Amino acid sequence: KLARLRLAQNRPIESIRLAEQALLRPSEQLRKSHVHETIARALLKLGRKPEALAELRKAIANERALYASLPFADELQISRENFIQPRFELFALTAADLMAERPNPALATEAFEVVQENRAASLRKRASADEAWRDRLPDAYWQTLAELRRMAARQSAPDSQTEENMRRARARLVEFESAAGVPGDLRSGFRATVPQLQSRLQPGEIVAGFLLAEPHSLRWVIDRNSIRMAPIASRASITAAAAKFRRHVQQSDPAHRSSGAELAKLLFDGIPTASSWTIIPDDVLFTIPFAALALPGARDTYLIQSVAIRLVPTAGFLDQTRPAPLTNFLGFGDPVTNRADPRLSGKRIPAGAPDLPRLPNSAEEIRRCSRLWPDHRILSGPLPGIDSLRAALAAKPRVLHFATHVYRPPQQDSPVIALGYTPNGDWNVLTGRDIVALGVAPELVTLSGCGSGRGPLAPGSGLLGLTRAWLMGGTGAVMATLWEVPDGGGQLLEDYYQTMLGIRRSGTSRNAAYSLQKAQLNALRSSPPAVWAPYFVIGAI
Repeated sequence: KLARLRLAQNRPIESIRLAEQALLRPSEQLRKSHVHETIARALLKLGRKPEALAELRKAIANERALYASLPFADELQISRENFIQPRFELFALTAADLMAERPNPALATEAFEVVQENRAASLRKRASADEAWRDRLPDAYWQTLAELRRMAARQSAPDSQTEENMRRARARLVEFESAAGVPGDLRSGFRATVPQLQSRLQPGEIVAGFLLAEPHSLRWVIDRNSIRMAPIASRASITAAAAKFRRHVQQSDPAHRSSGAELAKLLFDGIPTASSWTIIPDDVLFTIPFAALALPGARDTYLIQSVAIRLVPTAGFLDQTRPAPLTNFLGFGDPVTNRADPRLSGKRIPAGAPDLPRLPNSAEEIRRCSRLWPDHRILSGPLPGIDSLRAALAAKPRVLHFATHVYRPPQQDSPVIALGYTPNGDWNVLTGRDIVALGVAPELVTLSGCGSGRGPLAPGSGLLGLTRAWLMGGTGAVMATLWEVPDGGGQLLEDYYQTMLGIRRSGTSRNAAYSLQKAQLNALRSSPPAVWAPYFVIGAI
């Protein structure tokens, strides 16, 4: 604390001396990374960048060792990622400053790998965990999960007692998951190396990775043979441009052309020509419709007209599935979502229960999409809750399609999928935690509900929400939406699946990105970007 105080007082030499004394204290061993970071920041004030980078390497090595003993529960993993993210960010920015003085491809590689090491580490850990951890969960876990689901499903704002009950339920789930899981170690398959990533790229494909920061952000461009790191605009500049562009697209404002060109210049100026882009977003970049951006150097051409786009949460999230035909399809749509629906047969609905408008075209959407698959099943109407979905998933469908409401309950951070009312009048939802706990991961998931791809943005962890939950459960690719879409997007989705069935590329997320590109190209001929641009694909590399 004294070392940090001296640093804040702009007395870096005294800060370094105090920090070095702290390193000698046994009581400081668990906080060595903090001490090394303090030394590094003091060295940067003195202009000693190579020495600062060496101290940051020590800090990150200490964090790596601590990660091995961190409990298994996802909330604890995310909290750790968020807390230590500034350390990884400082390493990359310091490396970039050094490269401005002397180009060094090895340093660009190291900076990229360090950033990706902390990026969504919790997602990688849970997705690669032994499936047996679910079998070790006690009955009390599932009872608590059901209790939390019922509380989260309410549409009215929870009272103070309900909030406290939800907090306690989440705490119990964290304890159960920590006891059932196993410690994870970033050194055991979690660190993404550039050669490993390059080996998965196809000709004509590039990776564009981002770190938004101040006073400038960083962008890496990786192809099969090279890596380039470059400073780009500041986080504040990119955030403002992204918000303006998104607003223009949502409102079908003709100004989306100029704002899209402005944002594309900030993000992609100088990027090489490629037919397929794998984008590793950061922060606000998870919320923009990349498909509707202007093609760099061609203001009147949409990016999707030349490039297939897929998002990945981190370079270390690798597709571990074996290629297999996507033959069987499970569609869920048109559930009972309001008390006026005649399919409820007059069942009494408690006061304050959700009352969402019926989506009349959702039934037609899943019928049209299901007919494309040789083996398909549809769930709709009043169903006996989450158990009916769990039973249908036991058949291990390769493709799962939801055409229903996605909404965020009051005072909840993440959205839920509306499963609707049961024949008994009970309201059911599918939460992110339910998805992970299912233990069944279709290879391809489509969430065509409004804003299904939204969720909290966390430093280090990235986008939290339903897409992350499916990926954590083992799904290879998820297609979702950034904002409200019309009830009746069946043609775009039908085109998407028809292309999926006809291509033979490697990797589900790559196939999904190419298929979505074709569907969006068909849609842009007759629809404004507000209709087709919110759809995106996120998955494993």
